[in-house]
Amino acid sequence: MKTLLKLTFLLFFSLTNAQFSETALPEETKTFIGYFNNFNTSHGSLRSEIVDGTKIYTLKYGIGAAQNFIIRFEETGNDLESLYQLLSTFFIKENKKDEQYVKSFKLGEVDVICTGFGGIPFHIYFKTEDGVFYISERQLDKLFGKR
Repeated sequence: MKTLLKLTFLLFFSLTNAQFSETALPEETKTFIGYFNNFNTSHGSLRSEIVDGTKIYTLKYGIGAAQNFIIRFEETGNDLESLYQLLSTFFIKENKKDEQYVKSFKLGEVDVICTGFGGIPFHIYFKTEDGVFYISERQLDKLFGKR
Protein backbone atom coordinates (compact mmCIF):
# COMPACT_ATOMS: atom_id res chain seq x y z
CA MET A 1 0.00 0.00 0.00
CA LYS A 2 2.84 2.36 0.89
CA THR A 3 4.58 1.60 -2.38
CA LEU A 4 1.41 2.24 -4.36
CA LEU A 5 0.97 5.58 -2.60
CA LYS A 6 4.59 6.57 -3.36
CA LEU A 7 4.21 5.52 -6.97
CA THR A 8 0.98 7.53 -7.32
CA PHE A 9 2.66 10.57 -5.75
CA LEU A 10 5.68 10.33 -8.06
CA LEU A 11 3.49 9.87 -11.12
CA PHE A 12 1.33 12.86 -10.17
CA PHE A 13 4.38 15.03 -9.40
CA SER A 14 6.11 14.13 -12.68
CA LEU A 15 2.97 14.96 -14.69
CA THR A 16 2.48 18.35 -13.00
CA ASN A 17 6.19 19.13 -13.24
CA ALA A 18 6.17 18.38 -16.98
CA GLN A 19 3.37 20.96 -17.48
CA PHE A 20 5.31 23.69 -15.73
CA SER A 21 8.12 25.67 -17.26
CA GLU A 22 9.40 29.15 -16.54
CA THR A 23 9.10 31.67 -19.37
CA ALA A 24 10.41 35.16 -19.96
CA LEU A 25 8.08 38.05 -19.26
CA PRO A 26 6.59 39.63 -22.38
CA GLU A 27 8.10 42.94 -23.38
CA GLU A 28 5.92 45.86 -22.29
CA THR A 29 4.45 47.35 -25.46
CA LYS A 30 2.28 50.14 -24.02
CA THR A 31 3.75 53.23 -22.41
CA PHE A 32 1.81 55.93 -20.62
CA ILE A 33 3.24 59.37 -21.48
CA GLY A 34 0.99 61.87 -19.71
CA TYR A 35 -2.45 63.31 -19.07
CA PHE A 36 -4.30 66.39 -17.88
CA ASN A 37 -7.74 66.95 -16.46
CA ASN A 38 -9.19 70.44 -16.12
CA PHE A 39 -11.84 69.87 -13.45
CA ASN A 40 -14.32 67.93 -15.59
CA THR A 41 -14.01 70.26 -18.58
CA SER A 42 -11.12 69.61 -20.98
CA HIS A 43 -9.16 66.42 -20.49
CA GLY A 44 -6.56 64.49 -22.44
CA SER A 45 -4.16 61.57 -22.25
CA LEU A 46 -1.28 60.39 -24.41
CA ARG A 47 0.26 56.94 -24.63
CA SER A 48 2.37 54.95 -27.03
CA GLU A 49 2.47 51.29 -27.96
CA ILE A 50 4.44 49.07 -30.30
CA VAL A 51 2.29 47.32 -32.91
CA ASP A 52 4.08 45.03 -35.38
CA GLY A 53 7.32 46.91 -34.76
CA THR A 54 5.76 50.36 -35.32
CA LYS A 55 5.35 52.93 -32.55
CA ILE A 56 1.75 54.18 -32.45
CA TYR A 57 0.67 57.17 -30.35
CA THR A 58 -2.87 57.50 -29.06
CA LEU A 59 -4.20 60.90 -28.01
CA LYS A 60 -7.54 60.80 -26.18
CA TYR A 61 -9.22 64.13 -25.52
CA GLY A 62 -12.53 65.84 -24.99
CA ILE A 63 -14.64 68.30 -23.07
CA GLY A 64 -16.84 66.98 -20.29
CA ALA A 65 -17.13 63.47 -18.97
CA ALA A 66 -19.21 62.11 -21.86
CA GLN A 67 -17.12 63.36 -24.77
CA ASN A 68 -14.04 61.36 -25.66
CA PHE A 69 -12.26 61.45 -28.99
CA ILE A 70 -9.21 59.52 -30.14
CA ILE A 71 -6.44 60.33 -32.61
CA ARG A 72 -3.87 57.65 -33.50
CA PHE A 73 -0.69 58.40 -35.38
CA GLU A 74 2.51 56.54 -36.22
CA GLU A 75 6.01 57.61 -35.27
CA THR A 76 7.91 58.43 -38.43
CA GLY A 77 10.85 60.24 -36.88
CA ASN A 78 10.67 62.49 -33.81
CA ASP A 79 6.97 63.25 -34.44
CA LEU A 80 6.02 63.51 -30.79
CA GLU A 81 8.72 66.05 -29.96
CA SER A 82 7.93 68.00 -33.16
CA LEU A 83 4.25 68.15 -32.17
CA TYR A 84 5.18 69.34 -28.68
CA GLN A 85 7.47 72.04 -30.10
CA LEU A 86 4.78 73.20 -32.56
CA LEU A 87 2.14 73.49 -29.82
CA SER A 88 4.61 75.20 -27.49
CA THR A 89 4.97 78.07 -29.99
CA PHE A 90 1.50 79.27 -28.98
CA PHE A 91 2.87 80.22 -25.57
CA ILE A 92 5.59 82.55 -26.90
CA LYS A 93 4.75 86.10 -25.85
CA GLU A 94 4.45 87.48 -29.41
CA ASN A 95 2.21 84.61 -30.53
CA LYS A 96 -0.12 84.99 -27.53
CA LYS A 97 -0.84 88.55 -28.68
CA ASP A 98 -1.24 87.63 -32.36
CA GLU A 99 -4.91 86.81 -33.01
CA GLN A 100 -3.97 85.59 -36.51
CA TYR A 101 -1.57 82.95 -35.18
CA VAL A 102 -3.11 79.65 -36.31
CA LYS A 103 -1.52 76.26 -37.01
CA SER A 104 -3.12 73.50 -39.02
CA PHE A 105 -1.62 70.06 -39.49
CA LYS A 106 -2.47 66.43 -40.06
CA LEU A 107 -2.06 64.05 -37.14
CA GLY A 108 -2.37 60.53 -38.48
CA GLU A 109 -5.50 60.70 -40.62
CA VAL A 110 -7.01 63.62 -38.70
CA ASP A 111 -6.91 67.29 -39.72
CA VAL A 112 -6.21 69.55 -36.74
CA ILE A 113 -6.53 73.32 -36.39
CA CYS A 114 -5.08 75.09 -33.36
CA THR A 115 -5.64 78.70 -32.38
CA GLY A 116 -4.79 80.72 -29.31
CA PHE A 117 -7.54 81.36 -26.80
CA GLY A 118 -6.93 84.35 -24.53
CA GLY A 119 -7.63 84.23 -20.89
CA ILE A 120 -5.87 83.51 -17.66
CA PRO A 121 -4.17 81.23 -18.24
CA PHE A 122 -3.80 81.39 -22.00
CA HIS A 123 -4.98 78.20 -23.78
CA ILE A 124 -4.67 76.50 -27.13
CA TYR A 125 -8.02 75.70 -28.76
CA PHE A 126 -7.37 72.28 -30.36
CA LYS A 127 -10.05 71.43 -32.94
CA THR A 128 -10.73 68.41 -35.15
CA GLU A 129 -13.78 67.31 -37.11
CA ASP A 130 -14.78 65.08 -34.18
CA GLY A 131 -14.28 67.40 -31.24
CA VAL A 132 -12.30 70.05 -29.40
CA PHE A 133 -10.38 70.67 -26.22
CA TYR A 134 -8.55 73.55 -24.57
CA ILE A 135 -5.07 73.11 -23.19
CA SER A 136 -2.90 75.48 -21.14
CA GLU A 137 0.89 75.52 -21.17
CA ARG A 138 1.06 73.59 -17.90
CA GLN A 139 -1.43 70.99 -19.20
CA LEU A 140 0.56 70.66 -22.44
CA ASP A 141 3.67 69.86 -20.41
CA LYS A 142 1.71 67.29 -18.38
CA LEU A 143 0.24 65.69 -21.52
CA PHE A 144 3.69 65.26 -23.07
CA GLY A 145 5.25 64.01 -19.82
CA LYS A 146 7.41 67.10 -19.29
CA ARG A 147 6.12 67.73 -15.71
